Amino acid sequence: MTDVRAKAKILPILGLSLLLVFPIANVTAAIFAPKAKTRAEIWEVERADIIDTRRSMIVELRTKVDHCEVTNAHELARLLAMDGRFDELGFFAQGYQAQCGTDPVVDHWGKAPRPRAR
Repeated sequence: MTDVRAKAKILPILGLSLLLVFPIANVTAAIFAPKAKTRAEIWEVERADIIDTRRSMIVELRTKVDHCEVTNAHELARLLAMDGRFDELGFFAQGYQAQCGTDPVVDHWGKAPRPRAR
């Protein structure tokens, strides 16, 4: 009979200890869990990749435009405008048209308006 009474005393103690252990374990896991990235952080990483790709394409296309290739000139003008290099784009458009003749696409991108400051 003493075994039953001893077990009956242990069960409430075990139950209370479990009620304390699980919340403590949960708090500990929350403290040391890696922080999930926000949408803004993910977008910043993707945006940086896009900018790096665009700038490497600009460097690559600069060597190809010297031969008056129309598709490369159009792509370079577009990329310069998207990268915000409007002064450089104006010089490129003038130089390209002086060397290779008039091109409406390069002229269009060369006259691209600068974005307004917010």
